[in-house]
Amino acid sequence: MIPRILRTALAAALILAALPASAFAAGPSVSAPTTVNGIYDSVTYTGTGLGNPGFIWARVQNTANPNSWVCITNLPGDPSTATSVTINGLLTSLLAQSPTNGSKIEWNATVDTVATNCLMNPSSPTTSAQAVSTLAGPTTSITAPGFVNGSSDTVTYSVTTPSSQGGTVLIWARVHASPASGWNCVATGITAGPNSSSSNNTISFSSSNTPSNDLNTLLSNPPYGSTIEWLATVDTGTCSSPSATPPTGAAPQDTSILDSQAPKGFAAAPPQTGADPSKPNVACNTFELFGIAKDALPTPTPSLTPISGIASFSFFGSGSIPLTTSALGPRTAATPGPTVVSTAVVASFPSGTTSAAYSAQAKDVAGNTATPTTNPFLTVTSSNQVGACTDFPDLDGHWAAVYARYL
Repeated sequence: MIPRILRTALAAALILAALPASAFAAGPSVSAPTTVNGIYDSVTYTGTGLGNPGFIWARVQNTANPNSWVCITNLPGDPSTATSVTINGLLTSLLAQSPTNGSKIEWNATVDTVATNCLMNPSSPTTSAQAVSTLAGPTTSITAPGFVNGSSDTVTYSVTTPSSQGGTVLIWARVHASPASGWNCVATGITAGPNSSSSNNTISFSSSNTPSNDLNTLLSNPPYGSTIEWLATVDTGTCSSPSATPPTGAAPQDTSILDSQAPKGFAAAPPQTGADPSKPNVACNTFELFGIAKDALPTPTPSLTPISGIASFSFFGSGSIPLTTSALGPRTAATPGPTVVSTAVVASFPSGTTSAAYSAQAKDVAGNTATPTTNPFLTVTSSNQVGACTDFPDLDGHWAAVYARYL
């Protein structure tokens, strides 16, 4: 009779003998090329063949976070034979770790008995890197205005691609928040071939485009004063179907402040009487146009909200009066303007004039214009509304002269 301990050992031996060789294989592994481009790469995965989902991980070497493995993709099974796996958007997936060309990319592989894809938070690797690659990928930059209005804005971007791979530029945006929110793909840019460089490319975001693609719509109407963050990536897909989405920890390449409030103000040309509908407008042969504009905060006023300031304040004349005067020179959208602007210019009716209309336009740095720009504040329709006005030489140059001449 065989002792119990021997019977147990014999049974165990028979069970082990019946198991396939793959049951004794080492854990999964990944091999990678010495150089990757970060857009479209290929690595090789070798698993255990036990059927549990396999995962491929990557990270930037020497990152300060010891638990920095990023799940890149998964394999539905766990093939025991070497299997080529395409990696789309590696650089985009690792942006939170600030990779640059020359960075060392570490690779690892695992299996998981619970998670079936990267979104299910599989257990990250606990071993050292199984392979290391050097990144030689694309570089991008984006330049956005310091202030945007949300309805009609333009950004500029540049891209340089590696010799091994080209791709399509994707523009991402989000409203700054703490903690950071996810990135929104807001535009598809140019497609750049391998080993190419392109700069000063522009993308317009406007409610008048077809289809409408203004920032207010794309970012779900962010509140006045919001900080808009920008990022450009290179992808094998398009904005509607990107191969990879930047992680929330990816740093923006530029920022803008949303100023969606138009300036307010008024303009006049004494001695106009248009405020009284029973009387016609009148004007002197030579007269002053004057006005004041303020880039005001919305009501109620948000606390600590910046405004972009006045960029230009202009008078325009129609009919036979060629008048275009700007109180301020062009101002870039990165430099705030003054909060309040006042100006006065002299206009003259040439002889024989029978009609003319004047309007004013105040524009802030963000590109907002006041509503009355198309409504003339002075309209003269006949020559009998134009006449000589009395001048007072002793007041010439004095601030009160403009008022005294019409008494």
